[in-house]
Amino acid sequence: MARKAKADHTPDAAVEKMAAQPPLDDDANWLPMKAAHQRWAERTQDNELAVIELTKALAHDLPCMKRSVTGERTLVEPAMWTPDRLMMLWFGTDGLRVVERVQPGQSAVLTVRGWFYVSQPHFDLLLPPPAGSAPVDHDDASDTPPPRAKPGPKPYKDWPKLLARWLIAVAADDLKRLQNVDALVIDAQNLLEWAPKDNKDLRAKIVDLLRDVRR
Repeated sequence: MARKAKADHTPDAAVEKMAAQPPLDDDANWLPMKAAHQRWAERTQDNELAVIELTKALAHDLPCMKRSVTGERTLVEPAMWTPDRLMMLWFGTDGLRVVERVQPGQSAVLTVRGWFYVSQPHFDLLLPPPAGSAPVDHDDASDTPPPRAKPGPKPYKDWPKLLARWLIAVAADDLKRLQNVDALVIDAQNLLEWAPKDNKDLRAKIVDLLRDVRR
């Protein structure tokens, strides 16, 4: 008797099995990104690790929708979730932010205006909600839209910690990028408004952070 093929219960396989995504206007089936991050943070017990895991899921076909300040709803393609395009960062008291890479010549990281959601049916397969958990308020747009970060110098007292978070996001997307310190310095200066203006300080901190990383 022929053996039955072993079922694939990996997260990617679970997402593939549910091909149909909710209609964009089906609010009950689109989970706010903040709620998805919170659930993952409860699982990992770490906000920054939750950002990494959620970003990986988005890059591997977890359906995502953006709702603009004008009310327009559009799908966000998985290929957009890279440090070169869109990335999520955890800013402590400021919470979760989706930022976009700035254009050459600009010095600011830009917070994307609007609200992001993930398909709740797909996300529940990846990370089922705890038993007895309260329903999630899906009207994330009731909050004030996040402002764009303005270019210009900011206090640098926390920049090494923020730099470490950014490097974690880069490594999660493409570990090989950590091999090119010169490129990392350029990317950090173009993308991160709080990075120091002195290349030597930035390079020294990147080298120090990568010292114990096997690349």
